[in-house]
Amino acid sequence: MQNNFNIADIRLVAGIGNPGETHARTYHNVGILFLEYLLAHAAFRDQDTTSLFRLSIRGTLYAATSSVFMNQSGGAISSLVRRCEISLEALLLAHDDSDIALGEYSLAFARGSAGHNGVVSVITALNTNAFWRLRIGVRDHHETRKAEDFVLRPVSASHMKILEGVFEKIVGMYFAGK
Repeated sequence: MQNNFNIADIRLVAGIGNPGETHARTYHNVGILFLEYLLAHAAFRDQDTTSLFRLSIRGTLYAATSSVFMNQSGGAISSLVRRCEISLEALLLAHDDSDIALGEYSLAFARGSAGHNGVVSVITALNTNAFWRLRIGVRDHHETRKAEDFVLRPVSASHMKILEGVFEKIVGMYFAGK
């Protein structure tokens, strides 16, 4: 089991969320929003688009956004892992996390889903949890509702600024030199 995150070991960064304009800028799409930020700020070039994902590449690092609904993203991620011919330890899955405060993020390896259905789908499809997760916080300190009651709501302008600050920090810290 891996203990320390090293971006040099990552070959595929994948963001999960929900497709369509209705979901485009919701809290549940933070994984995709992060990937869009990464693609725009780290000189990736498009390689392929399928019904399951959009795949881009920079050197030996692939970046992909899922094109399927969050709860069915496991099949798309499994397909990406095979397509990119990577080990599961070289996968970094980016997603929203309502257990983490807005403006924060966490890197985790081989952890349970914590009830996140998109992560459940990926763990089930890969038949393991032995991959990296970039858990991006979406819970405002004033938010008292259950996750399912707010993650499908549009991200407010003030929260989007906070999320973009987190994205900038992550990209600068981990992807600037890769």
